Amino acid sequence: MKKVPIVPLYPYQKKWIQDESRFKVGVWARQTGKSFGAAADIVIDCRKERTKWVSISSGERQVKELFEHVEAHGKITGMAIRWLEETYGYTLPTGEKDEYKVLEARFKNGSKIMGVPANPDTARGYSANLYLDEFSVHKCSREIWAAAFPIISRIPLGYLFTIISSYKNR
Repeated sequence: MKKVPIVPLYPYQKKWIQDESRFKVGVWARQTGKSFGAAADIVIDCRKERTKWVSISSGERQVKELFEHVEAHGKITGMAIRWLEETYGYTLPTGEKDEYKVLEARFKNGSKIMGVPANPDTARGYSANLYLDEFSVHKCSREIWAAAFPIISRIPLGYLFTIISSYKNR
């Protein structure tokens, strides 16, 4: 009887997950399983050793979608997950209030994944592996890059850095 994998992956997803490079950039067509493969890659990394990931997605809906994949891969790999959701906010110089939610998945070994919507303020202040989801459609992508660069450029810590996006004409 032929063995069927628990989660069927396309060859390019398998190759992505097996690539242990510190810096990974993937430009894939739309609806090809980018977030599904990236979530598997991140959960597997969390399972290997205690670590922390920050995922910056283009919006709250995309953060939640990624975390659905994290939940599925967490169950498949036997990683118990505790979920947290917090709302943060601040007042802009114009007096407007800005609010955003942070989703967090905590694993039984102490690893965690935080999901935040894309803006330069949410990218600052974290020391962790970094995943930029659908980076070509992020508003203020240059500012987000400027905020994220100090995180990933700290050589002694060796944080992993992943960008996945579909191609976008500009």
